[in-house]
Amino acid sequence: MTTPLGRKPGLTPATPQTNAPAPINPAPKTVQVVAKPAVRARVEAEAPRQNTLGKQLAEQGNSKGAAHQSRSAQGSPLFARFAQVGPSETRQAQQAAPLEPARFVEVDASRTMAASGTALHDYVAPQLKDHVVRFNYDSMVFTNAFVDHLNSKRRQDPKATVRDAADSFAPHAGAFCATHGGSHCVGLAQDLITSLKTQGVPAYLVAALLPEELRRKGGPAHGHAAAMIRFENPDDAADRGFVLMDPGLNMASPIVIRPGQPGVLQTGKEHWTFTLDETGGSVNAERHLKSGGVERTTFLTTEWTNVDTALTKHAPLNTNLKVVSRDEDGQVAAALITDLNKRTVTLRVGSQRVSVGFDELPKLQEHLSDEAVKLLGIPRQELMARVGSLVSHEQDLAEARALRGQS
Repeated sequence: MTTPLGRKPGLTPATPQTNAPAPINPAPKTVQVVAKPAVRARVEAEAPRQNTLGKQLAEQGNSKGAAHQSRSAQGSPLFARFAQVGPSETRQAQQAAPLEPARFVEVDASRTMAASGTALHDYVAPQLKDHVVRFNYDSMVFTNAFVDHLNSKRRQDPKATVRDAADSFAPHAGAFCATHGGSHCVGLAQDLITSLKTQGVPAYLVAALLPEELRRKGGPAHGHAAAMIRFENPDDAADRGFVLMDPGLNMASPIVIRPGQPGVLQTGKEHWTFTLDETGGSVNAERHLKSGGVERTTFLTTEWTNVDTALTKHAPLNTNLKVVSRDEDGQVAAALITDLNKRTVTLRVGSQRVSVGFDELPKLQEHLSDEAVKLLGIPRQELMARVGSLVSHEQDLAEARALRGQS
């Protein structure tokens, strides 16, 4: 007899922050899945209210654009989960259309927040925390969407190929937050940015560079995205810089980064530092691990303008697909991980985990306890259907990866 995987004491969903500033007349967000009940109830009941801080500060922007200077990321694979790529053993002679190169624009004075870094941090902090709890990190949804797109193409034309589907697949990452209760790093950042913009806060999307060793294996140079706000305090010339928000890396707190004043973030036993380079064009991030090691990457401070065609289109080709629920500290509450290479599905609740092979997939349902389903915010039947779709299309997904020269 199989025992459902439950949770350890203290792994209840985080209580939503009731003092988070609400958007001004935001477009309604309705999560279509059975999302974390306490969170969903607040999302649907949230009434728009007048917000003066965002508008007043946004109207006073008066600083100059930061210069852009790309730097190569160094160190161990901090962002390996965003670039599970490698040389393919079998390359098809005719590959799919190449991905667009990433494009960036400077953030000018009109989109610089006239505010102190501390006030801006305090304003966006409860909203970021709420966002991390409300939405899952979900990279599986893109592969599910690609399979749906492929099936739709085949219904329209029985001769449609995997390449036809790969070339015409054009997802918008941010939309999955509303339709499926989560997205990957791009979509989570996009959704947060959209919410802040309705409040007059000029947030924008930025890229992070993948470590060089991953790029050599075929990963995109810009393999991760986050949200950023550029600010300048009109009453203190030294109080200027950037606020970085990264819900895709489970960061539940914003980081204020000023010239000569690195931002600091403590997550569990790990310690992050974020240092603005001399030009203001990039932020060098270091993650100090509890093992004593250090992982490094670089965030750009220019706006990424074509992320969905330069990166999101690439998302269905990942082989380690995750649905991750986070608590208000950004810690993992529950996760469902499908590994297409190992052909396993792993369910994690707190420190407990169990794995089943693709050949014994029905056993997964026995392990999906009510608590695990509640934390993930997705009905049990839908979770099983999403995993089953990946398993039944293994060969199609392998062919799609081969078209991009990936294994």
